[in-house]
Amino acid sequence: MLEGSASLAAVLGVLEQSEHVFLNWLGDVAGVITRRDLQKPPLRMWLFGAITLFDSNLTWAIETLHPADSWQNAISPGRFEKAVALRDERQRRGADCRLVDCLQIKDKADILLREPAALEALNVKSRREGERVARDIEALRNHLAHAQELESAHLATAALLFFEVFRLKGADAPRG
Repeated sequence: MLEGSASLAAVLGVLEQSEHVFLNWLGDVAGVITRRDLQKPPLRMWLFGAITLFDSNLTWAIETLHPADSWQNAISPGRFEKAVALRDERQRRGADCRLVDCLQIKDKADILLREPAALEALNVKSRREGERVARDIEALRNHLAHAQELESAHLATAALLFFEVFRLKGADAPRG
């Protein structure tokens, strides 16, 4: 049972282990949240927005650390070629986009995780941990984008995103 004022991160943490969580308000059970509730549009839209914000912050960090596309040697030739092909296709269709905008989250993470300062800024202990988080975020994004049900493995990633969005805004860590 959680207090009614518990953060979304706390709720997600409980739901990762249990099918439901009861909310306590003034000593009484005042509500219940189930895993099924997480499949509803409001949370899914919030998560997709949080992933978009995370992706935008990765782009900003790359542009700050690697001006004028100096990041190009930090990813594999195959991933670089895919980004160039995507940029060329977008430009062919009339879109104005930069090469960095055509990178996947995993590509952006690969670039940034080579920088010790980026590891610290992203609050990850090692490059391996950062790569795992990037894969988890991409998996969550893919489930959301393809309207697939969120699984318990996605809940920990969702809780991490919740914390990171509020950390990036300068707020205190979520309570709960």
